[in-house]
Amino acid sequence: MPKRLTAEVVVPPGKVGEHRVRLSKDDVKNLNERLELIIHEPNLVLYVDKLMERSVPIKETLHGAPAEGYTVEKVSIEPKNVIVKGIRKDVMDLRTIYTEPMDVTNLQQSKSQDARLISPGLGSEALSQETVKVTLQVGNSKINKRFSNIPVEVVGAQRRTKITPQVVSILVQGVPNVLNNLQRSDFKAFIEVRSLGPGRYEEDIKVKIPPETVLIETFPEKGNVTILGD
Repeated sequence: MPKRLTAEVVVPPGKVGEHRVRLSKDDVKNLNERLELIIHEPNLVLYVDKLMERSVPIKETLHGAPAEGYTVEKVSIEPKNVIVKGIRKDVMDLRTIYTEPMDVTNLQQSKSQDARLISPGLGSEALSQETVKVTLQVGNSKINKRFSNIPVEVVGAQRRTKITPQVVSILVQGVPNVLNNLQRSDFKAFIEVRSLGPGRYEEDIKVKIPPETVLIETFPEKGNVTILGD
């Protein structure tokens, strides 16, 4: 088997960028002087840059889907960032370091586990650590549901008052077993006019929604108010 030869080239100190170097017999280490050496492609192009360290955010990689009716609500990674060391250009091009895929197939409860980081290809010592702790918070899947024809009430009227519209629709988010048991009577929409004198106004339509739900949208969001004089 032919012996592997090693050559050394000199890079100008303190200079970055592209450098062209021509190899010669004198650059080859421990070469037997009795041998004749022919270098067929002696011209090399080297790119030289400074080394640097930079903190890069970590992002989880999930594989599969939780059990029906469940979802991954939140992912926490500790630490959130990893120090990457390497050539400046390569390090600056990095935006995210990803974990190896974590299987969440049929997952029904929260869990924590160690996950290995995927190497960015900058060498075996490029990352300050190889693993991170990932916590998956699992909860019930949420859906959106719209409730229409919710009456709009007038609050604080001291004079005869007219409003339009008289009904609104409310879009809320929650788990199916909560939303499917709600009725229109569980919602309240109103316009506050206590501080208003005679005239015409455009006011926010405020709503009250049941516990364990999140307001997504009220349509319309504003109402027209006409307060008549004495």
